[in-house]
Amino acid sequence: MTLSQRIHKIQSVLETADESLLARIELLIESDRRGSEEVEQLPEIAQKLITQSLQESKEGKVRSHDDVMADVGTKYGVPKS
Repeated sequence: MTLSQRIHKIQSVLETADESLLARIELLIESDRRGSEEVEQLPEIAQKLITQSLQESKEGKVRSHDDVMADVGTKYGVPKS
């Protein structure tokens, strides 16, 4: 999905959003802004690692929790619950 398509999709949702959804979106935006400020206060190495991790995530270089836990279970003989 292109950026333009994503923006249009979000705009469509906003046009019909109720108060509850709008409040949650506002909290999300506010939290994101605060998060950026908090990251800037971290040591430089931590900032670099966070940036690297976000980039790897965007590139799809991630594994689901379930996959990781399955590997851990296999490696250490932990039965599935």
